[in-house]
Amino acid sequence: MLASYPMYNQPETQMWVDRWWQAVVAELDAMGVDGPLILTQPKDYYAHWQAHDLLLSQTCGYPLTHALQGKVQYLITPCYDSPYNQGAYYCSLLLVSEQSALLALTNGADMTRLAGLSLAYNSLDSQSGYHCLRPLLAGMGINKHADFFGPMLPTGGHRQSLAMVQQGQAQLCAVDCVTYALLAKHAPQSVAGLRLVGTTPQVPGLPLITSLMTSADVVDQLRTAIFAVQKDAAMVGVMGQLLIKDWQVLPLAEYEVLK
Repeated sequence: MLASYPMYNQPETQMWVDRWWQAVVAELDAMGVDGPLILTQPKDYYAHWQAHDLLLSQTCGYPLTHALQGKVQYLITPCYDSPYNQGAYYCSLLLVSEQSALLALTNGADMTRLAGLSLAYNSLDSQSGYHCLRPLLAGMGINKHADFFGPMLPTGGHRQSLAMVQQGQAQLCAVDCVTYALLAKHAPQSVAGLRLVGTTPQVPGLPLITSLMTSADVVDQLRTAIFAVQKDAAMVGVMGQLLIKDWQVLPLAEYEVLK
C-alpha cells in the first residue's frame, strides 16, 4: 500500500508529519489494517493519486473535481488553525512585497488595482495559487487571467512563488493560507518582506483521498484512526506543529464550488 502527505509537507515539518502518520498506522494496525510506515514522496502526483494501492494521500480541491473526478475516493478534510481558516474551509492570501505601493483591497472594485501586475503562480491545476483568482476576475467580467494580469510566471510551488515576490521577480502571488501559516511558524524567512493586500473567497480545504479500490470498511477505519490520533493527548504537540486542530468529513457536493 502507498501513502503520502504531499501538499503541505515542507522539509521543516517532515518529522512532525512522520510522527502523525506513524500514530495513524498504529491505530490502523490495532484494527487489523496494514499501512506503510514510510510515506512516499511522489514524483508524478497524478499517477500516485490514481494508483490502485493508494491507501491515503492529500490532493488539491481543483484536481479532485477535475482530473481526479471519479478516479479516487474522498476521505476527510483537515481543519487547520490559522487566522484565515474557517473550520474545514480556507482561502488564499494575495501577497506583494513590503516595498509595493499597492494598498490593501477592501472590495471587489479594488481588484482593478491588480491589473497589469506580474503574477507568480504555482501551477495551472492549483486552486489556491491560480483558480482562486477566478471569482475575483469574474466579478469584473474577465474570464482569463492573462487578459488581466501582466506576465504570468509559473513557479512549481507556493514557496517558490513567495521567493519570486521577495526577490522582485514578480509583483503578486496568491498563496494558500495554510502554507503561509506553516512557513510563518517553521520557516519565517520564507514569508519575510511580504505584505497581505487581500484574500480570496473561502472554499473547502485540501482533502485526503484514497483509491477507488479501498473498501468501505477500510475507509471507515482510516477515518476512525485519524480521529483517534487527533484526540490522543500525547499527540497534541505534533498536531500543533502541523496546525491541524480537527477533521471533518464534508459532503462531496461541497467541492462542486471548485468546478
